[in-house]
Amino acid sequence: MNRLSLLSALAGLGAMTLLPCGDAHACSPSPPPPGWMLVGTLPAEAATEVPVDQPLVLVAQIFAESLSEQDVAETTVELVGPNGAAVDGELRLAPFGELLVFEPADPLDSNTTYRWTVTHPGAWGQPEPEVQTFGFTTGAGTFDVGTNAAIGDLELSPEVVPVFGGCDPEAGFDSCGGCELLQVGEVSVIHVRAPLTLGRLAFQAFGVRLGLGASPEEAVAVAERSGLRPHAAAGDDELRIEVGRVESPAWGADQVCVAVMALDVLERTWLDDVRCAPLPAWLPLDGDGPETPEVTDPVTPETETPDVLEPETRETESESSAEPGGCSTRAQSTAPFLALLLPLGLLRRRAVRAPRAPAR
Repeated sequence: MNRLSLLSALAGLGAMTLLPCGDAHACSPSPPPPGWMLVGTLPAEAATEVPVDQPLVLVAQIFAESLSEQDVAETTVELVGPNGAAVDGELRLAPFGELLVFEPADPLDSNTTYRWTVTHPGAWGQPEPEVQTFGFTTGAGTFDVGTNAAIGDLELSPEVVPVFGGCDPEAGFDSCGGCELLQVGEVSVIHVRAPLTLGRLAFQAFGVRLGLGASPEEAVAVAERSGLRPHAAAGDDELRIEVGRVESPAWGADQVCVAVMALDVLERTWLDDVRCAPLPAWLPLDGDGPETPEVTDPVTPETETPDVLEPETRETESESSAEPGGCSTRAQSTAPFLALLLPLGLLRRRAVRAPRAPAR
């Protein structure tokens, strides 16, 4: 599996696709299948220079419930060296994400090739178990937990984004009850990204707590209340995280601070720090819409809804796009942390209408 596929798996993307709308049944998703699929490993297949104290990570794609202790009990990992001798270790759930972790009882031999075989119940109700084998070669190094770990210079990107209200009463509904949303204004925002240097990222997944605030104290307080979000690196030495965005004039401060608490799959702390930066100039609005649009009830279209749907209050763009309803060709994930890794501010600048939004 290439790095891009592994990142998508960790983000929980592409688990299941809904049928396009063609009849009444196509507007409702099918029940999720049982089981889970093994979609990636850390270290990756044929990796080299792997640290001798590397925990082996299984990246799962789930379809219904989260991984459980039953999944651990039904899964076996056999790790063997070049002489065919098995390496003892413990398999358990990772503290974040849909990950299983096999930790060898002792450090592995340096500069040695290992093979490991994973056996677990088949997904989609298959009667036969899934059996997959992978290999890697160790180097001479070990993990230096937290060595040189740091938050880099915050990346701040100003943008003007549209704000959408209720349905366009002139556009009506599609066959699944969706509607086109009207732009009611725009707002000036600044996107905040944090590059993290953690070291040896090619072989590791991290759970990260993030906090965004106007002061270091506020950012730390927010991070301490947040959950662990799983991340994997796009490169070997840096992890770039979309932290969030701040809006004018509600932010009310001339700086932004980001708190980061990063743990590995063995719950070892790699980073616990805060970084602040002055805000750049906000992009001006062009006057087509209010900077801070008044929150009102969505427009209720007079067009009749299809008989098969109960009339309901239409969602805002952010709600409807985060949870596609009955009719969509977009991939829908059941992983609990899907929304946590979706980037913010993907709306087209100065768009007059949002894409057609399905009703729930």
